[in-house]
Amino acid sequence: MCMCRTICFGVCSIVQIGIDERPISYNQLRYGMDKARRLAGVDKADFQFRNLHAKAGTDKDEELGLNAARDLLGHKNSSMTVQYVRHRKGKLVQPTKLDWGDLLT
Repeated sequence: MCMCRTICFGVCSIVQIGIDERPISYNQLRYGMDKARRLAGVDKADFQFRNLHAKAGTDKDEELGLNAARDLLGHKNSSMTVQYVRHRKGKLVQPTKLDWGDLLT
């Protein structure tokens, strides 16, 4: 279970809210990402913070369509969004159990 949530305020104004209902700073998010990657044994070159942009667009496209993904990513037209959306499915696996609160401390 994720211990944070995302709030979107229009185009490109996204705030991550932590378990204490306070905004998570970029540095906290960066540290949490580095720690999660380290705990997962994933090399920094193999998965970077920016990869989440494509993931968010792909998830929104699958849920509500390309126009919703375009709006979420802040693109003026769908041609740019198409470059981010990934239409490939990996093997479905069970998630790893992590204490997400520990990633931000």
